[in-house]
Amino acid sequence: DECKWFGISCAINNTVTELSLPSNRLSGTIPPEIGLAGVGGKLGKLNLAGNNIKGKLVEEIGTFTHLEVLDLRSNDFAGEIPSEFGKLSKLKSLQLQANELSGDMPTDICTLRTGGVLEELVADCDSEDPYSSVTCDMATCCSECY
Repeated sequence: DECKWFGISCAINNTVTELSLPSNRLSGTIPPEIGLAGVGGKLGKLNLAGNNIKGKLVEEIGTFTHLEVLDLRSNDFAGEIPSEFGKLSKLKSLQLQANELSGDMPTDICTLRTGGVLEELVADCDSEDPYSSVTCDMATCCSECY
């Protein structure tokens, strides 16, 4: 019964609603097959902050339509932020800071913020920090830049 596993929370009907494993020394990558795992269907919170997960952020996370909190900060993710994250229409908090991400914050994600759903959007977008390589406008998109 996965509902008894460490870091897992479930609804009354034993549906996994939260996967919270911050600072657990997890390493490796998130494979695209995560979308096939069956976990994302009702998952409301995914917290993998403070681990050693690397590679690209997979666009399949954008299929987790019930996500309200996605916390991937303080890992080793690299590359661009997938525009598919903009499909997460219930997302209230997205934390991506302290990674090796680069490029523009996708417009679809900024639309969630201006639409009033996404309350917190944090990324490495401080234009005065030479290590910040995400472009995100504080006035219209990101709530906080590091």
